[in-house]
Amino acid sequence: MPADLGERVQQQLAETDLAGPVVHHPRARRWTFITGPAHAGSMTKSLSAELFRLYATVACTGSQVVLPSADDERTGYRTWVQAPETADAVPPLADVIEATRTVCTRKVPSR
Repeated sequence: MPADLGERVQQQLAETDLAGPVVHHPRARRWTFITGPAHAGSMTKSLSAELFRLYATVACTGSQVVLPSADDERTGYRTWVQAPETADAVPPLADVIEATRTVCTRKVPSR
């Protein structure tokens, strides 16, 4: 998802103690949330379309997600926003999607 949306989603997840690992792709200005797996039938066409309109997508089951290497971190090509604390400390996909929907329905204050 776009980095600015990702920041808001991560903040929302942190408020409920669900913030997990996130990868930042600075050139593309995108964040990748590392989550638990999608459950069968959880990614409906309408949900995929809703996320697509927010420029957010969910990697299909079995997709490979490239994680930051030491060289990536050093050069800033790909970095951890939040590195994993343990191998299984990832939020459920449904919670990341719900946080995304929540922050996108809030009114943004005028500046």
